Amino acid sequence: SDGGEKKNTLILLTKHKKGMLEMNRVAFGLSEDGNVIKMNFRDQDSFFDASEVSKQALTFSEILSQLLRNNDVNNYKIIDFAIEEGFLPKHAKRILENLFESGDIKVYNNTGAIINNKQKWYISESPKEMTIFKWINNETN
Repeated sequence: SDGGEKKNTLILLTKHKKGMLEMNRVAFGLSEDGNVIKMNFRDQDSFFDASEVSKQALTFSEILSQLLRNNDVNNYKIIDFAIEEGFLPKHAKRILENLFESGDIKVYNNTGAIINNKQKWYISESPKEMTIFKWINNETN
């Protein structure tokens, strides 16, 4: 017995959001820390080159920031964007938290009230309500 190390691998190619999310979840679940897609296997240094992973994460952060600079964006669009780019909603939420802390964005509910409680931003795999993210730091536009 190989302890499950020599399982067949299925690469799933889909445009279905739930399928993409599941594949992203599997990839990050197999990673060393659950956040970076860099998987080590016996007789293999890594599944992805670490520099490419870092570049991909940096690019994702830059593109998400640019999306917010150009438009007011709701949480559903942000979640879909994260999944389509090969990330999980929690990765987008970390970027949003950094932008919020640096004063670049504000978050609003359906009625236009500001939301400061990050748990009520509803950036998750199953959001409960719609929230709106607005870029407010126009000096960097």
